Amino acid sequence: MTTRLNPYLSFAGDASAALAFYLDVFGGDLTINHFGDFGTDDHGIGDQVMHGQLETASGLTLMAADMLPGETLRPGNNLAVSLRGDDTEELRGYWQALSDGGTVTVELATQPWGDEFGMCVDRFGTSWLVNIAGAADLPDPLRPVGQAVRRYRRSAMPRPAAVALRSNLVTGRSAQRSTTRRRPRRLQS
Repeated sequence: MTTRLNPYLSFAGDASAALAFYLDVFGGDLTINHFGDFGTDDHGIGDQVMHGQLETASGLTLMAADMLPGETLRPGNNLAVSLRGDDTEELRGYWQALSDGGTVTVELATQPWGDEFGMCVDRFGTSWLVNIAGAADLPDPLRPVGQAVRRYRRSAMPRPAAVALRSNLVTGRSAQRSTTRRRPRRLQS
């Protein structure tokens, strides 16, 4: 795996709905891990998104999560830059440089899913997430925990225009969609 850089969005409890929306917009593969998948239901957050990742056939990657209780969503704190890969030396070097003179919010350490992960805000106020792949090194008792993943797939465009998306991801009911289709919006150049 090479090192990748992509946006990481934060939401105030509606990350599942947002990710389902982005899946409908971009198509691709969506993977969602809830806090409860890892045995965490502190403060009733078991059904909230700990980590969601959308990957499209064209190579786009978007990650998202719900904010923890007590955190306030404000413009500027709802976006972080994610660095991830399996080159331990390279990523630890980035971590050291980014956290130097900044604020470490989560120490770079092995997490329940088996990867090394840390969060920091650099000296310029940019939030960073660093994840060093290491799931192959999980001890056997933790393997099932590291595999607690829910996957969702949606075919690529065209997509329904007026999406009243109430997917089973969010409400437990089946999706309700308009049958009107249109082309995806493109940026004007």
